[in-house]
Amino acid sequence: MKRKINLKLGNHTYSFLTDEPKDKVQEIKEIIDNDYEKYSNIIESNDKKGLTDLLVLLLLNHVSKELQHKEELKDLKDKNERLMVEIERLKTEREDMAG
Repeated sequence: MKRKINLKLGNHTYSFLTDEPKDKVQEIKEIIDNDYEKYSNIIESNDKKGLTDLLVLLLLNHVSKELQHKEELKDLKDKNERLMVEIERLKTEREDMAG
């Protein structure tokens, strides 16, 4: 069931509908709030262009983190694949030694 959430950035409040769990929504809001606090010094209060600049900066930051996570995931998958190949090699080697 979708519910309405509000996200406040400076003097602006944005409303969204979501069916995400409350704890996930809270975590997302906390991340956004923390990022907003970190970068809010680039805007002046009630400055719509400043808010737009901030939102673009937050978006760029988010996309950068997402790409970093994708790269890390790929590296982990590659490492996992190498380990699986090594395990199979060791199994075969062990079987050859045993029999």
